[in-house]
Amino acid sequence: MAETTATYALGVFCQLVNPYISGVDHHKKGFMKDFFDAVLEDDGLRNPLPQHHRNRKPGKTTITTGVWSGINDTDLTRFYNGRKKIPAWKAAEFYQRLDIESRTSLLRYQH
Repeated sequence: MAETTATYALGVFCQLVNPYISGVDHHKKGFMKDFFDAVLEDDGLRNPLPQHHRNRKPGKTTITTGVWSGINDTDLTRFYNGRKKIPAWKAAEFYQRLDIESRTSLLRYQH
């Protein structure tokens, strides 16, 4: 395995599995979007965004739809590189929506 300078484990994980998963964009932002779309249940949000995110006007680079809604688009690369931690409210949402079967199927060894 190639060395990484990632501080956070998510970055190490993403960099490790990216080359081996078919059907996803392999650029950093695209991979983050495609991979998380694939491994999270598509049943909508179980918990609404935190109050401070619902009441504020989205910034120019804030993602407004999909699994990354409420996150700054420029942070996806930082998450991939392991330089930034996913905010606790988003991590909790991801944990609740994790589709184990989809993740296992996506990460299954392919010949």
